[in-house]
Amino acid sequence: MKRRMTIGNRERRELYKKIREGEPISLENCIVKGFSLSEYRDIYELQENEYVTVTISSAVDAVFKPKSKDDPICADFSWAIFVPADTVCGTVFDKSKFYGEIVDFSYIKTNCDLSFAECKFEVETVKFVGCKFGEQDIIFNRADMDGSNIYFHVSDFKKGDLDFSDSKGLSGRIQIASCNFEQRNLNFFDMQNADGDFIFADFELDSGSIGFTNSEIRSLLCYRVVFSVRADFDVGAANYISIQNSTIGNTLILGNEGYHNFIHICLLGTLNLGQIRILNPFDKRLFSQQKKIYCPDPIFDGENSSTDGDRKPTPADMVAFYEHHLDLDWALCDTS
Repeated sequence: MKRRMTIGNRERRELYKKIREGEPISLENCIVKGFSLSEYRDIYELQENEYVTVTISSAVDAVFKPKSKDDPICADFSWAIFVPADTVCGTVFDKSKFYGEIVDFSYIKTNCDLSFAECKFEVETVKFVGCKFGEQDIIFNRADMDGSNIYFHVSDFKKGDLDFSDSKGLSGRIQIASCNFEQRNLNFFDMQNADGDFIFADFELDSGSIGFTNSEIRSLLCYRVVFSVRADFDVGAANYISIQNSTIGNTLILGNEGYHNFIHICLLGTLNLGQIRILNPFDKRLFSQQKKIYCPDPIFDGENSSTDGDRKPTPADMVAFYEHHLDLDWALCDTS
């Protein structure tokens, strides 16, 4: 195996210099300590939220770590405009490993593929907040996500795939909230994430697809979503599928066929305009215990000074709201 080069403080400054001069950088097969575009902006006296154009020729098989044991940031690519050296391949982090607490891709812009295929995440939080995705694929195919929480909040998606198929190991949550979708395929097929939660909140998917076929998960929770496309929630195994305060305008497929896993199903406050098909043999256990989503403080509550109903919530408002106020509760509740 080729020996990895370590990118520490001195080498990191060289990378920043290349970025400043518009040159492509390579992180392939490197141990990268403390890479931070926030630090870059401080060094070059830029605004806190000023975009930085970054061209990465390759970040395949890299290892990202904090620069010190007291630093929570594993990698900070916030406010980056990714311009890949190869527009066909896109920006590629495949087979890389992330160690630490926070990986930050907030407010990025990209019009080419962004790939994390076969990556390993041993972090607490991976953030995609306020991002602008063009007509390209965002790929987490075969990724090992461990205990990470991966958030897509208040981001815009045009055409393409968001692909978590064949991923594994998740014991945290993948959460997509308050995002805008133009035409996007949300692929969650054949996953082995038996301890992971998948939470969708406050968005509409009116073109494209969404599917969890043959996946093993802990729970699939939808809160205030509108699906105008066929929703294939025909999981291999799950404890809970909850679709609350939502609208289904097409076919909704729930459960699994040929398995002995009795999924607890909740459709509290949900309007169905299409067809619902439950694959499990009908049994009262399907509705005997349900996982209810409890959201105590509406983000648009005008009487709540912390959210200020007279102004449009910012991405920071929404992130804090969904990370701290979207609770999951075990409860019996009426359903339709």
